[in-house]
Amino acid sequence: MTGWTTVKPAWVIAGVVMGLLFLVYSRYPGATRGVLYNAFRECARVSLSFQTRGYMENESEHFRVKYLPRDADIASIVLEAAEKVYEPVNSALGFTPQRKVPIVIYPSEEELATSFGWPVDEGALGAYWVGTIRVLSPKAWITDESRLGERFWEAGPMAHEYTHFVIDHLTHGNYPRWLTEGLAQWQDREVTGFMFSFSAEELETLSPYCLNQLDR
Repeated sequence: MTGWTTVKPAWVIAGVVMGLLFLVYSRYPGATRGVLYNAFRECARVSLSFQTRGYMENESEHFRVKYLPRDADIASIVLEAAEKVYEPVNSALGFTPQRKVPIVIYPSEEELATSFGWPVDEGALGAYWVGTIRVLSPKAWITDESRLGERFWEAGPMAHEYTHFVIDHLTHGNYPRWLTEGLAQWQDREVTGFMFSFSAEELETLSPYCLNQLDR
């Protein structure tokens, strides 16, 4: 009898909490998912910060970058590009971060891919994932060291990945992938001038996708 008396209130409280959560979710499913996603994103951000605790750090007005010693001369290049995309992307999308945006620089494609669990041949210059922008060191893909800053601005991933960051925070993670990719390409073109080029013949063979196709 004593054991039942001890356990029963805990089960009652748990049942009440679960019931309230169910009622809130059934009435506000989008808001509930947003709250849970925000918590998950914060945990992922803190986890990555812990994983890279041995990295060096530098920061600018709106960004904080972490990197290994071999990329100490690259941090300022990445921060400069990040600051250049900050205002135009924020203005276009109507958003301002509440704290400095984290960036991690990886010195090789292998190390960037490993941080996500991707295949090594993925070939990305950068990626955004739940709260943090990750970029491949410009030294890993720019051969002319005298033009590192210039080429990183022209063809680097900062405008694209920062747009992903902004959309993720604006929507609390509630967006289809095709939408964030399209908006990121749009901002990349508007801010840096970069865009994928197609010949007239290639464009003639393309046709619009319906929403079901885009979602898949």
